[in-house]
Amino acid sequence: MSINDQGFLSPEIEGYRARFRESHVPYFDFVDRVSHFCHQTKFKIKAHSRDGQEIFAVGLFIKVMQDVEAGVLLLERGLVSQAASLLRIGLEALIILGKVCQSNGFVEAFIRIGERQRLRIVRAMRSNPAEAFDVIRGDLTDNLIEHIVDLIGDAKDETVQQWSQDIGLSALYDGQYRLFSSEVHSRPRSLERYVDLSDVGELQDIRFGPDLNENLRPELLEAARILITAMAFLNTLFELGIENDIVTFTTELARLDEQAAD
Repeated sequence: MSINDQGFLSPEIEGYRARFRESHVPYFDFVDRVSHFCHQTKFKIKAHSRDGQEIFAVGLFIKVMQDVEAGVLLLERGLVSQAASLLRIGLEALIILGKVCQSNGFVEAFIRIGERQRLRIVRAMRSNPAEAFDVIRGDLTDNLIEHIVDLIGDAKDETVQQWSQDIGLSALYDGQYRLFSSEVHSRPRSLERYVDLSDVGELQDIRFGPDLNENLRPELLEAARILITAMAFLNTLFELGIENDIVTFTTELARLDEQAAD
């Protein structure tokens, strides 16, 4: 079925995928090479089975890679807003990865953050009168809430923004992270690619398929940047001996950045 009938699920999307790649060859090629190196690097990791810092670092690194890979799969099919949303998720995982790699003491705080989120969910479901929660309401007891509160303790609630500052990624947070967040939260600017408005704000057309004129370079460059930065963090913890490779990739990224700006 056609794009008109089935949207991005249409078999026709494969033709668009090839054309997007053809129009962005240097950028897709760079992301592919960085991603390939990440997968080679993962086999060098020797994480100790009882070391929470190393275990979390490995899990976060794999998640970052898969967030980026998912974003690239969407980009090459023209789903740019959705790809940006996934890259924003990858950026958050990257910031947490950096914090974990640089601070063994953050492991306990990271666990408490998970419990704090669980507490919010339990309290929300317990207080919500919707019938959908009736089947589990009996399990959401005072004892469960008290247990989670004990696990959290009196630690302060930290933010991704604070972590980005701690690990030297504040510019990444205030730039790409905030820009991509507009796609995650469906802000007005994120809707511009779906409608064509006149100079006086009148609706002229609705866009519902891939746009071959989309410039994918900014998102592809950020995809590569996330992976390179993730490898740099991982290298500080596991001493993988990939410093020269990171420098090489970083230099090429800077060249592509400059090229994209021309």
